[in-house]
Amino acid sequence: MSASTTSSVFTPLHRWLGRDPEPLTINFLDAAVEANLEEKADLDFKLDPPSASALAQSDLAKDLAAMANSGGGMLVFGIRDNGSRAAEAPGVSPDFSADTYVRDLRRVALNRVSPPILNLAVHTFTDGRRYGLAVVVPTTNEAPHLIFVGDSFRAPYRNGPDTAWMTERMLESAYRARFNARSERKSELREILGQAIRPEPDGALWIGAIARPVGEATYSQRLAREQVQAVLDGALKLADSWVHVKVHPLEWLDRSNPRPGLRRWVAGFGRSGETTRWREAQAQIFDSGTVVLASAMGNGRGGANTFFGPHEVASDRVETFIADFLALVRLTAGELGLSAYETAIDFRRQSDIPILLRIPDRHLGGHYLDPEYASPIYQFVPVEAVVNTGTGTDAFVDQLREVALDVVNQGGVQYLHSIEGSTHQ
Repeated sequence: MSASTTSSVFTPLHRWLGRDPEPLTINFLDAAVEANLEEKADLDFKLDPPSASALAQSDLAKDLAAMANSGGGMLVFGIRDNGSRAAEAPGVSPDFSADTYVRDLRRVALNRVSPPILNLAVHTFTDGRRYGLAVVVPTTNEAPHLIFVGDSFRAPYRNGPDTAWMTERMLESAYRARFNARSERKSELREILGQAIRPEPDGALWIGAIARPVGEATYSQRLAREQVQAVLDGALKLADSWVHVKVHPLEWLDRSNPRPGLRRWVAGFGRSGETTRWREAQAQIFDSGTVVLASAMGNGRGGANTFFGPHEVASDRVETFIADFLALVRLTAGELGLSAYETAIDFRRQSDIPILLRIPDRHLGGHYLDPEYASPIYQFVPVEAVVNTGTGTDAFVDQLREVALDVVNQGGVQYLHSIEGSTHQ
């Protein structure tokens, strides 16, 4: 992301200067010089960024990978150092604050580092006379990050204020830590998701989805209630533009009154009564950027004369749920300046009765095929994917279709029927 000057952040520069979370400004460069601040393993001062034409071949990929392999850190441009201490803060050329340069800089982290560094934060700021540029490399669970040097891949890391190359033993340890972290994060994702899905004792079906930013945020700030309200309302409108079937879990939430929870906001079910229980839903937006959406699915209706059992659900309604979920993720990511999310979608039910995805038949005027035409799902396999929320609309909807197909294909549904641009056959 390219952060605005009004966004409160907490970076290594804040920490070493003893500052509270606040927007990055030119004053931070002056404060570093005044304190004669020394470079650290997670803080590197540089005078000039690589030019736009030299970005791809510069040492920037090495610097970013070294920070990522050392627990994250920050590159601050516009500071001249003397003996690894901040000595002068002339700032950088205004050209380096342009959106095109920021976009090209972020591509270095994506295209020249393997695996790519996701959720890189790029901050530009000015006082009208001087300009500053800072790059915050997040903590990552994908170390070691490699770059191509000569005819081989190598892994840089920060050794105090210097950059060195990982040894074979260090690489072995880093890979082991990566695989362990993946297993732990997958377990944590499923635990949080399991807490959010509340299947009824009568065996009614629930669906839940969770999205968590890739890597670990170095600083998280609770969104204001008004921001959460805007995200919920905006996500409903966005999802509604993507789908044909308008049974939105987001529509049934109390979007105007999200309640504070433990490091999160919770939007609960906004209706009451037995006739609406089959649409019960809940959304959670965590301070860390994690998003959870859960909704009852069984015992619904599929038109005037179609009633579903507790283990049956319309496949196109499942698609609409996924559209609501990813719209919520996209807008939350936009508010927090994030881009890459790892996601998981799963069903829950109390009984062992197989799940049936009822298929709509456009030849029957909006009715659904009988249950015998569905392929029973005896054991649903959770659908997991990494979603990039920073893409254009078309590319993002392509990701939505891919995730939705992975879900409905397990019930023998070959085509999408609700998501715009789907193939109807």
